[in-house]
Amino acid sequence: MNLYWLIPIGALVLLGAVVLLSRKKRSGSSALAAVKNGTFGYDPKHGMMIVVGGQFPGIKLPKDLPAEQVVVVSEYLQTCMDLGLCLSYADPIYGGTFSRKLMDKFEEKERAYAALGYQPLSPNAFTKLAGWNTPLPDDEPLCYRTPQPRLFAQMVREYYAKQIR
Repeated sequence: MNLYWLIPIGALVLLGAVVLLSRKKRSGSSALAAVKNGTFGYDPKHGMMIVVGGQFPGIKLPKDLPAEQVVVVSEYLQTCMDLGLCLSYADPIYGGTFSRKLMDKFEEKERAYAALGYQPLSPNAFTKLAGWNTPLPDDEPLCYRTPQPRLFAQMVREYYAKQIR
């Protein structure tokens, strides 16, 4: 019996396996890049903001938060964490800078969060949280309802004007 016809099929199977393995390797390397960059995200299973692969303890979201608000709150926290990490290096000693795009995004997300009736976190609170893993202070809880939320984007924009690129 002549089985030479199996050689091209075997080669195709081997080629398919190589392609699948290389795709898996690429996704793994992008996951490593996310860890190195300190990517923050919402974990719906645990109901908290987490950092991908980092030492961040997480931020518990209120259990009674409506689903549509979870999106707004988690996007706001994501942006706070990204900006807070930048602000922790944005002083003359470290020489860190951050993008105008991130500042604009923060302003947009802060307004959306405040529109829900919640007091935005102070820059001090989210910078310590993102930059040094310091828990939120007791007097600045997440999703604290207030009749007139105080916004911080303009203050951050003015104070860090030299570090915004």
